[in-house]
Amino acid sequence: MNELLEIQDFVQEIAQATSLALNLNVEIVDNSLLRIAGTGLSKKKIGNYFRKEGVVNRFIFHKNLNKVIISSPGKDERCSKCDLYGKCDTTAAVYAAIIIDNETVGAIGLLAHNNDQSKIIDENNKVMLDFVNSMATLMSSKVLENKMIVELRSSLKFNNIIMDSIDKGILIIDNASTIKEVNDYMLDKLNMNKIDLINKPIHQFFENFDLESIEEIDDFETINELDYNFHGRHLKLFYRFKPIAVDNDITRIVLIIDDEKDIFKMAKQISNKEITFKDIISSDLNFINFKNTAKEISSYESTMLLVGETGTGKDLFAQAIHNNSIRKSKPFITVDCGAIPESLIESELFGYEKGAFTGASNQGKKGKFYLANGGSIFLDELENMPLYLQQKILRVLEEQTIEPLGGTNTIQVDVRVISATNKDLAGLVKEGKFREDLYHRLNVIPLNIPPLRDRGNDVIILSNYFIEKYNNKFNKNIIGLTEKVEEIFRRHDWKGNIRELQNAIEYSVTLCKKDYIQIEDLPIHIKGSTGLVQGTTLKEVEKKHIEKALDKFGLSEKGKLEAAKYLGISRATIYRKIKEFNIA
Repeated sequence: MNELLEIQDFVQEIAQATSLALNLNVEIVDNSLLRIAGTGLSKKKIGNYFRKEGVVNRFIFHKNLNKVIISSPGKDERCSKCDLYGKCDTTAAVYAAIIIDNETVGAIGLLAHNNDQSKIIDENNKVMLDFVNSMATLMSSKVLENKMIVELRSSLKFNNIIMDSIDKGILIIDNASTIKEVNDYMLDKLNMNKIDLINKPIHQFFENFDLESIEEIDDFETINELDYNFHGRHLKLFYRFKPIAVDNDITRIVLIIDDEKDIFKMAKQISNKEITFKDIISSDLNFINFKNTAKEISSYESTMLLVGETGTGKDLFAQAIHNNSIRKSKPFITVDCGAIPESLIESELFGYEKGAFTGASNQGKKGKFYLANGGSIFLDELENMPLYLQQKILRVLEEQTIEPLGGTNTIQVDVRVISATNKDLAGLVKEGKFREDLYHRLNVIPLNIPPLRDRGNDVIILSNYFIEKYNNKFNKNIIGLTEKVEEIFRRHDWKGNIRELQNAIEYSVTLCKKDYIQIEDLPIHIKGSTGLVQGTTLKEVEKKHIEKALDKFGLSEKGKLEAAKYLGISRATIYRKIKEFNIA
């Protein structure tokens, strides 16, 4: 690429300005010896090539000299190889290399063609050298600037190509809420031309956009409403955003925009793992019959209550039920009622309007019921639902409406509710800890999931399934369980059910160094429950196991929940055990 030729107009301006300032002729050549610019006699030669045997080529380009000054070009020994030696019309010359990134890309020369001009060069050698070197540096800077502009244009073109290939709307605004860029997808969505949006205030099209709240948050996670109202056309859109700061000042804000269909599709992709009844493994005839019954019932729209001990797979059944229903293409949203602090659960379920409470986002927030519209919502650990919220859940079931926290208008939703518990809800009703009307409304079709200990040989079938899973994960080749371990597994009560079994297999696979999992590879609480740990009571083994889990995950709220999951026990159980064993 001829870098000087790309800025030829600028180079010619430098040549003319220099010639006027010094009363000398100027010529500028690139590293292919092509004259790029010139004045006086050299101007007529623009577009022609320098002589290869000339001083410029031999000393500037071949010997990599930064500066060359020749008082008598036609007589100087350095010019002896030139075919113009002895008859050169140049009486004095000063050349400087134009250098970019340590590479000589050209040269600029000051030329004298009479005695007066020669005198200027001869009497001011140092000044001439410094001046011509400054002009060379100026052109180097211009070349670099031009390269940056070309790269910037290429980057912008590339970014625009990327933006236009994204299957979502993109708006880029500045810190004055002016639209600076928009992609094709967004233009199609709004049925507008780019010229109608660029450099226009965003509020002209989206009345409820709030720039102040944008500047408070720095991620793409928060979903906010954006109402498009223009020329009688109305669209309900949603956006996420990312402020772009330079030196801690926000200069641009990127908005990723979806419509309602996109949001519900995204919610489904995030939450629905496509679990089907085929993924629920069993060889036990009674459990297979139970699974077939659940599958048959799932195709109806009735509310379902899954009851079973912790770790029995209630979440898997809930997903399989959803994916076997007419709602399978819609969102499946899970809410762990036991993991969300009571102070936040209402806003998580029903959302909130902006400014609904201290610390609330100025954009408000959509709740789980809203995101589940058209699909299913799974309320896990239902027994932890606060009494004051149970009335609202009842209203959703009976009227199919929700009211966001701090709002005054109700929103119509179409949601199938699947709930789950490991408690006796009827007993909680008698104790006044659960609303009777909500219990009957949720308990339309109850499904009592059998525990692992009642599923015959499934404990071995599932063990082999998990061994294969963790073989792949840990790059191992374990064949299965020894006969003694199989016997222990069949006798173990598996209070944590499948979750406990999965954790036990993961633990054992990591320790196993043979073809089959041995007794010594088993978690200590399973060996302890079989009397294989001498001189230690079961309670001591249990306490030690819980302490090790808490050491691993920490004593924070999140750590306790992770420890419970690791141990295959419920949140309530680990809190009870922490209190029982006085674990700090």
